[in-house]
Amino acid sequence: MNGPASPHDKIFACPADAFCYDESSVVYVPHGRHELLIYDYSSYAFNSLNLLTNYPNYAYNGVLPGIGGEKLTAIKNPVKTLFALEGAALLPYSWHQPRANTPGDVALFNDSKNLASYVDGHASYINIYWNSALRYPNGFFSCAAYYDPPAGYDYQWSGN
Repeated sequence: MNGPASPHDKIFACPADAFCYDESSVVYVPHGRHELLIYDYSSYAFNSLNLLTNYPNYAYNGVLPGIGGEKLTAIKNPVKTLFALEGAALLPYSWHQPRANTPGDVALFNDSKNLASYVDGHASYINIYWNSALRYPNGFFSCAAYYDPPAGYDYQWSGN
């Protein structure tokens, strides 16, 4: 690549990324995440939500988990800490095992299957935890990347 990212850059496009959901409304979008400028034409995301300070539910979460700005050598559990992942995992939903989006149905679901890489360098196809009962006063569902999963999952968002 030479210059700014464009829709013609396909090196960061997952072949299964054929649809996405708007992050604020969870409305189905009939084209891939990698086709949108807001995601820099990429299917993938870096585990860096900890760098956000002005998201709508900051008052309810405080600091989000993530490894943005951290030295990799400072991460205490590199075998479990996510590094980069499919963007669908942040909410979560799955490009590989999607659920039908019927009226009134929430597109997000617990144990969605997503590909992820870890700080230690390995990659895996994992279940992403989502707490569907957690909603904010503004009605917005919590995102999976806003908190570490409970015991039994093969990953964590936070670096500590």
